Amino acid sequence: MDQSSPADDRSSRFRQVVGTLRQIRGNQETTPDQKLTALLRLGADLFGMEGGMIGAVRDARLVVEQLGGPGDLFKIGESLPLTDSRCAAALAVPAAMVCADLTATDAPPIPCLTRSPVGAWFGFPLLVDGAPYGTVAFFSSTPRTTPFDEEDLALLELFALWGGAEIAHARRVATLERETQTLNAAQAVAHIGSWDWNILTGALAWSDEIYRIFGVSPQEFAATYDGFLQAIHPDDRGAVVAAVNATVADPTVAYDIPHRVVRADGSVRFVREQGEVYRNARGIPVRMLGTVIDETEKRESEERLHLARRVFESVGEAILITDPQAKILDVNPSFERITGYSLEDARGQNPSMMQSGRHDVTFYRNLWRTLVDTGAWTGEIWDRRKGGALYPKKLTINAITDPFGAVVNYVGVFSDISVQKRTEAQLEQLAYYDPLTRLPNRALFRDRLDHALSLARRNGTQVALLFIDLDRFKNVNDSMGHSVGDELLVEVAQRIRGAIRETDTLSRLGGDEFTLIFENVTDPLTVDQMAAAVIAAIGRPFTLRDRQLYIGASVGIALFPDDAGEEGDAETLVKNADTAMYQAKAEGRGTHTFFTGEMNRKVSRRAALESDLRHALENREMALYYQPKIDLTSLRVEGFEALIRWIRPDGTVVSPADFIPVAEETGLIIPMGGWVVEEACRQIGAWRTGGVGDRAVSVNLSARQFQDPQLLATVEGALKAAGIPAALLEMEITESMVMVDTKKAVAVMGSLAERGIAISMDDFGTGYSSLSYLKTFPLSALKIDQSFVRDILDDPGDMAIVAAVISMAKSLGIRTVAEGVETFRHVELLTSLGADVAQGYHFARPLPAAEVPGFLEKFGKPS
Repeated sequence: MDQSSPADDRSSRFRQVVGTLRQIRGNQETTPDQKLTALLRLGADLFGMEGGMIGAVRDARLVVEQLGGPGDLFKIGESLPLTDSRCAAALAVPAAMVCADLTATDAPPIPCLTRSPVGAWFGFPLLVDGAPYGTVAFFSSTPRTTPFDEEDLALLELFALWGGAEIAHARRVATLERETQTLNAAQAVAHIGSWDWNILTGALAWSDEIYRIFGVSPQEFAATYDGFLQAIHPDDRGAVVAAVNATVADPTVAYDIPHRVVRADGSVRFVREQGEVYRNARGIPVRMLGTVIDETEKRESEERLHLARRVFESVGEAILITDPQAKILDVNPSFERITGYSLEDARGQNPSMMQSGRHDVTFYRNLWRTLVDTGAWTGEIWDRRKGGALYPKKLTINAITDPFGAVVNYVGVFSDISVQKRTEAQLEQLAYYDPLTRLPNRALFRDRLDHALSLARRNGTQVALLFIDLDRFKNVNDSMGHSVGDELLVEVAQRIRGAIRETDTLSRLGGDEFTLIFENVTDPLTVDQMAAAVIAAIGRPFTLRDRQLYIGASVGIALFPDDAGEEGDAETLVKNADTAMYQAKAEGRGTHTFFTGEMNRKVSRRAALESDLRHALENREMALYYQPKIDLTSLRVEGFEALIRWIRPDGTVVSPADFIPVAEETGLIIPMGGWVVEEACRQIGAWRTGGVGDRAVSVNLSARQFQDPQLLATVEGALKAAGIPAALLEMEITESMVMVDTKKAVAVMGSLAERGIAISMDDFGTGYSSLSYLKTFPLSALKIDQSFVRDILDDPGDMAIVAAVISMAKSLGIRTVAEGVETFRHVELLTSLGADVAQGYHFARPLPAAEVPGFLEKFGKPS
């Protein structure tokens, strides 16, 4: 049997302890704290103690940092007194602290151990990186039965060395982690990642920031050169490979290349890589270190700046940028174009160099006060171009501040609004002024009138409103054309201006209607004189295109407040002045009339008549009467003229002379005339089926009907509904209707004639009697007005006119119809003159449709 010496045993024990310590230290799955705890447990078992402790000296106290064993004697974080103790002396030497039995009376005191029971204490000073740190000690609650020997002391020192090394290692790991975290944080802030590529093995190490830039995690992506290439945009990959190869092959070639990275989510980042190759002693490349800079935000910022610059240079508005002292730093091309000042002219100057002189000091003081208080100012301002010309502009100034609120720049943006101002002036002219006479129009007239009435109410004064309507102006338009009529209106406006005061407001409402606002009236006599002066001015002859023209004017006058009604409003005043004007026309034209209550009553009666007329049309109170037309050769009934009658429910009859003008003015003549055509056709159809025979009926067309675009459709619809031939319907028109627009009149009459409808001209001789048009118009008959026929027996002049009309009509192949035949002597004379047809009370008054058959029986049925 082999025998081992004590020295061999100690050596074996040391090797065993060192091996165990190496195992503890080499365990990669444990933390530094766990390793120190395992070391303390190992020592406690080795020395036969209950536990171990590592204490650190902090401010003259020993603070418990690590425990391996029971925690009832000491606790982590507990501090023990250190002053004047053996611990302090041992740390200073350094030397071991040994006490196998603290309970013995002769044991030296250990002041730092004040807790009980502590029976044995065995410790050694702890050095970390060569500097005193604290102690590593082992303890038990009972005394040790055997003293500590030299081997124990040697092992204790070994544990102290290993403990100090572990603490130093933990410190370095913690420092490295902090530095790594700091580096990663700095790289994240700067968007710079670092990489380390082992060229020989292909291993590639990335910093955290590169993973962030590439949009992957270390767990998802193993950093390899091939993996790196796959993350590069396909269009950039070849250039990156070429750059890497060139740098590896040639030490003089720097690796510096921008490229794109495509992340897993499809987003693209713009990066710049820079690197350096390290070679061994033989010049072989072994390692390459480099950085990746994420330039996406920088590139986007540069693109935004580039876009902003392009906008700055291409925008149509002028832009100028100043420093806080309002010295110009930069201007755009539009500024140069609008102002005439180049960047070189403007740089360093104050914008006040462009002041127009139109704004006073107060204007600019208020501008700057608003700019300082709110950071912005917007308004219109006049400035001066480099050449000296003044122009208006719309200006906005904004103060640009830094994060601390201090102004760093002022930015002014403006546009030349000269064209806009001219357009506004033109629009105002169009909106408020008559384009022909340049007088205020209806809108401005109402504004001026409201203002005048407001002042009159405040000051207790009178205002006169004159409503001026030209007499016989329509004749000029119809005979000489609208262009001459327009020239005449301009002349009239000038005449009236010359007859009134500069303070009076003359307006043209439209057509040949003018108004005059006469303020501060003190005596109605002055208004009377003013109206007379206006009428006299217009009554003088006008010379236009080498021709003298004569027109007149009728003036109605209303006074404020007397004629403005109870409310004293402008509407009532205008209405009453208009009423007075119509009264002046009724009194013979060429005169002026003040408004009276009787005029108002007439207007009220007319309004009531209009209302009743509307109800009459709705309630079918209208009826047609038929006056026979007699052939003077055969003395047989040739046909009838349909005449409208208004019979109220109480049996009273309203004269056509009363309601026809109202219907014309209000437009009711259109539906009324349509009903007349339809009713006449219906009656013709009823006579045909009732055995009366084919009887032609003539219907009077009003001027509005004749101009109605739906006239032909109305006539055709009536003929079709009644089922009668067009030859049984005749339309009667007047000369004045066709003379308004002869070209259109010829077209309308032609369309009627093409459909087989006969056309006769009513009241011939009372209008223009333009013989040249008779051969143009498709007329079947001329109706000689009863004003000539009635006095034909006693007035040679009337007889001459009638004879001339009959003779002319025969030469043109047109039949003549004499109206107003009241006696047999009329019949004899008209027959002798060659008239074709007659109608009048001598034969019959207008008859209701029911009486027509009996009348026909009296005259006999035609063959």
